[in-house]
Amino acid sequence: MVHLHASVIIPTFRDWARLQTCLNALAAQTLPQDAFEVIIANNDPATPLPDNFAIPQNARIIDVIEPGSYAARNAALQIAEGPILAFTDADCIPDPQWLTEAIAFFDAQPEIQRIAGSIHLFVEDGIWTAAALYDRTYMLRQDKFVSNGKAATANAFMRREVFDSVGPFDPKLLTGGDHEWSMRAVQAGYALGYCPAAAVRHPARSRFTQLLRKARRFAGGAIASKRAKGQRIILPHFDNLLFPIRRGVLLLRSDDLTLWQAIRVWAVLYAIRIAIVGEQVRLTVFRGEAERR
Repeated sequence: MVHLHASVIIPTFRDWARLQTCLNALAAQTLPQDAFEVIIANNDPATPLPDNFAIPQNARIIDVIEPGSYAARNAALQIAEGPILAFTDADCIPDPQWLTEAIAFFDAQPEIQRIAGSIHLFVEDGIWTAAALYDRTYMLRQDKFVSNGKAATANAFMRREVFDSVGPFDPKLLTGGDHEWSMRAVQAGYALGYCPAAAVRHPARSRFTQLLRKARRFAGGAIASKRAKGQRIILPHFDNLLFPIRRGVLLLRSDDLTLWQAIRVWAVLYAIRIAIVGEQVRLTVFRGEAERR
């Protein structure tokens, strides 16, 4: 029997179709299938599994009632058996060498306890809408996260002892929990390495409504974090209503965007800032329910 090298952790919430694509990519890994396990943490047990859904032999699904992807990850981590813990999301597509490259990186650099892998955004129809360009410009910039000691859980690895020492993700957070956990790991002295060869592909959000939903989730997560810390008065960030001139100048100077693309991204940025203020008002003044999707 091949030694178990890694446990892959995937939270999911009503996303069976894209999860199936992710599992198909894991089934194509160059690392032998019996050398890793896959734990899928289903954060909506009430949603039935599709009839044609295929679960690999080295994978299992657990139901997690507590809301939030970080609560789901924690539940999976409690039963994970691999010495290396690998994280990705249901909408990600790992490259065939994803696990092999990460394990080789750990073997070659024993002083490294955490790894951030590269995240490449793509559009399924080949059309880079204004929303997709915004997503590519601002979201999941793993190469920049690493410089601050952070790793997005769309593509991250850690040795088991790091999790045992630092502790679980904060289950109360609906977003940003990977960054919060990373800061605890940095404070504990656990080194982070960047392994571009351990890559995943992530679909860019091509529709403005998708960006709004994520912005609402971030706004709700920030408010939940403040409430958890005992802050009684939480004011909406009304300064976000000011036009982001400095951001606009930086976009116009970007080598990755044409002039027209920069203007479109600028417009999306401002619309999202307005939406965040609206969400903050809805949650703080009217005590609405936070976005989870």
